[in-house]
Parts: sequence; structure tokens; C-alpha cells
Amino acid sequence: MASHPDRSISRRAALGRLGVALVGAPAILRGRYRVFTGATTEY
Repeated sequence: MASHPDRSISRRAALGRLGVALVGAPAILRGRYRVFTGATTEY
């Protein structure tokens, strides 16, 4: 498997993107989200 230096991604950047995806997934999948855990207002 050949690696392309201009297309490679660091492990830190990959984990960062994964973290953002995991945090944002519930809001995207449900179509709404709560800012705080105990809040009743959904956006």
C-alpha cells in the first residue's frame, strides 16, 4: 500500500475528527439536540 505524503493524515488529526463526529452524531441523527443535559428545550 503506497502512502501519499500530500494525502496522509496524522493520528492526532484522525482522532480529533473521530471525536467531533462522535459528539455531533446524536444531533445529526435525531435532527435536534439539547445544549445542556438537564435542559428541556431542544434545538
